[in-house]
Amino acid sequence: MRHTLSYRAALAVGAGLIAVGFPATRLLGYATSGQGWATNQVVYYVNPQSVWVSPSLAASAIQSAADAWTQQTSANVQLVYGGPTSGSTMQMNGRNEVFFRNDTSGALAETYRWRDGSGNLVDADIVFHENYPYYAFSGCVDSGVYVEDVAIHEFGHALGLAHSGTADATMYPSIPSWCDTAQESLDPDDIAGIEALYPPAQVPATPENSAPAVSIATPYANSSYPAASSISFSGSANDTSDGNISTKLVWTSSLDGQIGTGASFSKTLSAGTHTITAWTTDAFGLTGSAQVTVTVGSSQSSGASPSLSATSYKVKRSQRVDLTWSGLVGGSVDLYRNGNKLTTTPNDGAQTDTFNAKGIATSFYKVCEAGTTTCSPEVSVTF
Repeated sequence: MRHTLSYRAALAVGAGLIAVGFPATRLLGYATSGQGWATNQVVYYVNPQSVWVSPSLAASAIQSAADAWTQQTSANVQLVYGGPTSGSTMQMNGRNEVFFRNDTSGALAETYRWRDGSGNLVDADIVFHENYPYYAFSGCVDSGVYVEDVAIHEFGHALGLAHSGTADATMYPSIPSWCDTAQESLDPDDIAGIEALYPPAQVPATPENSAPAVSIATPYANSSYPAASSISFSGSANDTSDGNISTKLVWTSSLDGQIGTGASFSKTLSAGTHTITAWTTDAFGLTGSAQVTVTVGSSQSSGASPSLSATSYKVKRSQRVDLTWSGLVGGSVDLYRNGNKLTTTPNDGAQTDTFNAKGIATSFYKVCEAGTTTCSPEVSVTF
């Protein structure tokens, strides 16, 4: 159920710097508060002194939230961290400052913005009201909120966005629940809004010639094979001027030298760890290449044992588990959750499992050589 605790944005306009509040009304999708910044690099400063979190965690969480507007969109704007500040007053001083205040405001946080005579943003300050418990990155309980979850919303205001009417949007005027992390992933509505304010840079209509783009389909990166196995090699090469030139690929091994040519073939490699390179050259003499590493020889002969590790986290309302493993041979492995086979996947050492579950739950994972009972020890994660 969505919480009614709201964010606020305020705007100071003109020579009198009069503050005008934006009510938390429902709008149709994203909305802007006018023009954005005239520059595509907006420098901000952080006063990290907080009642609830350490200065280092506070500064890191705020920077993480600011970076999301660049990393998750194609908008032609960047929030640049300028360093620490001791500022704690909302005023137009030419410094965009972010700070905490231990008070009794009804809002989680507020953003104040100032514009010049042409309507461009020239200053923005963000204040977090610490009458609510704040946390950074982990450990949130009860009626708490994450600094980064609130900060990403406020930075949207600082860049010129108003509240959105889309319930899943980061710029919606309230949070869905205590300890929410969904705001940290921008909704398509947020992305559309920020890219409307700061249109992505135009890509040249006619790109210059570039080196061939080479990719290796098989073998998979970091895969392992028993000794004397016949290994399938396949790949592709595409060039802006020459088109598909996969048939011109040359394949080499760091241990065995040249092992084949063309888009696909099979080969038995000597025992050891091989760096496989597929490369080709286009008509203009530009060379493109791709590499993978494979190991030939039984893992048992080297004394290695299968192992598996699991890291759990949430994105919006989905549970995710990053799995990494080693010590298994063959081109593919079987992945199990709670005793049930989930999938057969390339033996490349990594896989992410995504699912939806309600409440507190524990899941058990293991990974096995495909079609065998040679498996890692079982590991568990709890949400």
